[in-house]
Amino acid sequence: MNPSLQTVPLNSYQSKLFLAFQSEQKMRMWLTRLSWISSLGAGFGFLILLFSNGYLGDPSMAILMYWGLFTNLSSTLLIPYFSVPNLILELVLPNSSEEKAQRIELIKIHKERILLPFLRNRGYREDVTQEEIHETFLIEKFQLNNRFNWKRLGKIYFVFYSIITLICSFFFFQSEF
Repeated sequence: MNPSLQTVPLNSYQSKLFLAFQSEQKMRMWLTRLSWISSLGAGFGFLILLFSNGYLGDPSMAILMYWGLFTNLSSTLLIPYFSVPNLILELVLPNSSEEKAQRIELIKIHKERILLPFLRNRGYREDVTQEEIHETFLIEKFQLNNRFNWKRLGKIYFVFYSIITLICSFFFFQSEF
C-alpha cells in the first residue's frame, strides 16, 4: 500500500504543515486555471470587438489586447512562484532544529505527495529512499541557498497586476463600444 495514503499519526505541528502544503497546492491549481481562463476571455473579447467593430482603431480593443498580453505574460510568474513548496523552502530559514526535523519527517511520511512530484518536474530520479531524505539533500536538490525570492516578488507583482487590471477595466468601460 502507498505509504502516503496510510493513516500515519502526525503531531499537531505536522498536521498544520501538511494542511498548509495542501492549501498551497490548491492555490497553485486555481491560480493557474484563473490565469488560463482570463487569457482566453481577453482573447475572445478581443475577437468579439474585432468582428463587431471591424477596425483596430477602437481604444477598447487596444486596452483589452494589451491587458490580455499582460495577463498571459503574468502567468509565467506562476511557474517559479510555485516551483518549490513552502514546506521545503522554509528549511533554510533559521528555525529550530526540532521544527526542521518535523518538516523532514513529514516529507518522509508523505514522500509521494510532497517530494516526488517536484523531483520529477526537475528531472531527478524518483527512487529516493527514506535514508536519503535529509536537510542537506533537500537543500542541494532544490538549490535553496542560492534561490531567488520568488515568493516576495510574486506578492509585489500581484499588487502591481491588480492596479493595472483596475486601470484597464476603468478605461475599458469608459470607452464607447
